[in-house]
Amino acid sequence: YENLVLVAGGIGISPFIAVLKDIIHRAQEEKDCLPRKILLVWSVKRSKEISLLSDMNTTSISAFFPKVLNIEIQAYVTQESGILL
Repeated sequence: YENLVLVAGGIGISPFIAVLKDIIHRAQEEKDCLPRKILLVWSVKRSKEISLLSDMNTTSISAFFPKVLNIEIQAYVTQESGILL
């Protein structure tokens, strides 16, 4: 598929991080059958949970593979007020 939408809540992001890492690895090896546009929608209770994505540098990934991968992450904090991401 050209487009991939992943929706996760809290720690449920873990399997999707593995999926994203596999896609990135396959893109580096120039393999076929990869999604071109990836949207990850993630809801967490507290902003400190967002650190789970700290090892995923999607900005540099998207810059390195601009014609291959477009990764967008939308993170929502649900139980803190006044937090902007």
